[in-house]
Amino acid sequence: MSEIEEEIEELGYQIFAVSPSQPRRVTEIVADRGYRYTLLSDSELRVADAFGLVWRMGDEQVAQYRQYGLDLQAESGHDHQLLPVPAAYLVGSDGIVDFAYVNPDHRTRIPPDLLLAAARIFGEAEAKPETEGANASSAQGDEGEQ
Repeated sequence: MSEIEEEIEELGYQIFAVSPSQPRRVTEIVADRGYRYTLLSDSELRVADAFGLVWRMGDEQVAQYRQYGLDLQAESGHDHQLLPVPAAYLVGSDGIVDFAYVNPDHRTRIPPDLLLAAARIFGEAEAKPETEGANASSAQGDEGEQ
């Protein structure tokens, strides 16, 4: 995400990311990695659940993660064995979701070039009605003055 962050912002989007890590850990992650965008904590996975993104890890998977040095309970502060699947959304200034990406494979994130392409398409589409609307108003105003 960091490699496309600036261009996403130039297209008029704000970036918010949601992590299953507890708030203290999110603060550490932001400091360690130097993220400029907002990273929020959803350690109880309430937001992820509301979006239908939660899945429960089996005991074998939890044990395997621990072997890799990742303790989900310590990371989230909860013993729920839940994780969100990767998801990304582009929301227009009207509050409508223009683009959604959800991958049931928890290891597969959206490719940055795909998110950027979608942002370009929908960012341009959102800008056009404003321009056309402004021209239409101007044209009506000119006709009314004659």
